[in-house]
Amino acid sequence: MDDTSFAVLEAAFRTKYFQYEDVIKWADAEIAALDSPPKWLLDLSFSTDEDIAAARMNLAMMQKVERSGRQNFSDETSRLFLYLGFLWLGFEKGNISADELLRLASDELFYWNEDGDFGETLWEKRLSELTKLFYQYLDRKIDCTKISVCGDSELAKRARRVFMPFAEFASQLMCQLPDGLTKI
Repeated sequence: MDDTSFAVLEAAFRTKYFQYEDVIKWADAEIAALDSPPKWLLDLSFSTDEDIAAARMNLAMMQKVERSGRQNFSDETSRLFLYLGFLWLGFEKGNISADELLRLASDELFYWNEDGDFGETLWEKRLSELTKLFYQYLDRKIDCTKISVCGDSELAKRARRVFMPFAEFASQLMCQLPDGLTKI
């Protein structure tokens, strides 16, 4: 699996776009089909719960980045965009709640850039808007029940507008996912 495919898989899994059980079934099938499966795949298969599996995938991603030294889809910006995109796509699928969407995106944003200065490109403006949205969420000024995929509240429209560029980016890269997972 190349770096881009792995980055897409890791983001989709960590954001709960795929259900834990489905990913483990896929990993088990991959292991059975390979003569010498990679360590990360074995670690994923033997994970005892979703959090451990996600941590192992993230660790494997970090190790790939360190080894390759390349700044393709393994770079932090692209990984952040993938993560935010798959969060929204997972929310659309009903795999996570609006509260989880904002909490998980908030956690990732704060980890990624503590100073909140994202510049002036379209992506950077969306990240800046997203940061403001999260501060409102953290201050409990947002009622998450008003965010829905099809909702017409101002908050729902704002969330869609903010997340949509990232969701489109993730959607374009879904073709990089392994065949066994694309049908889930």
